[in-house]
Amino acid sequence: MDIKMLRRGFKAVCKATEDEFQDFQIRVHRSLSWLERALELDETEQPEGRLLYSWIALSALYSYWDTQAGHPARESEARRSFVEMLTKVDTGGRLAEKIRELERDILWLLENKFLDPRFWKDPDEPGNTRAKYHRGVRLYHDRAWGPILEFTLERIAVLRGQIVHGAATRGSRLNRESLRRCRKVLESLLPVVLQLIIEHRADDNWPPLCYPPIRE
Repeated sequence: MDIKMLRRGFKAVCKATEDEFQDFQIRVHRSLSWLERALELDETEQPEGRLLYSWIALSALYSYWDTQAGHPARESEARRSFVEMLTKVDTGGRLAEKIRELERDILWLLENKFLDPRFWKDPDEPGNTRAKYHRGVRLYHDRAWGPILEFTLERIAVLRGQIVHGAATRGSRLNRESLRRCRKVLESLLPVVLQLIIEHRADDNWPPLCYPPIRE
């Protein structure tokens, strides 16, 4: 499922629904634009850029506006709600199958203490990475696709944050393997996620959109 196929499916749904569901359309349109840009970059020369653009493509789908607070909702809460929605619409098991295909890389991410936000709350405390690894194995054994996806995105979000906030050196050898696996997992999941949304979520049942386009 490449960008062209996703765009064709998206346009067909928009036409069939007569452009009625603008929240859905804006989210998917934004996401496709950023994923397309990510895949234009050379994965060897610009791996950080590919990860960041791919993350923006994901964020365009899950982020929503907290109307009471007057700003975007907390990312962890938005991602959790998004994952719950995805697991409900994945009736054909396409997302679950992709998570199974990525098992080795996902377990590596779950095992890596440097991608665990709890580790950074107190880095001097010895991290029990094996316990986290076995937890991931248990989740796979239990076919707990929602929690696996949520924890995986949480790990990728840590690396994304390190890069965005200047907490990582460009081209650093310390995070090459983390970057490679995070990028691989995210780029593999995004087309499936987009396909599920295009096919099953063309509706008005979305939380408020962040920064909707306003024409004066």
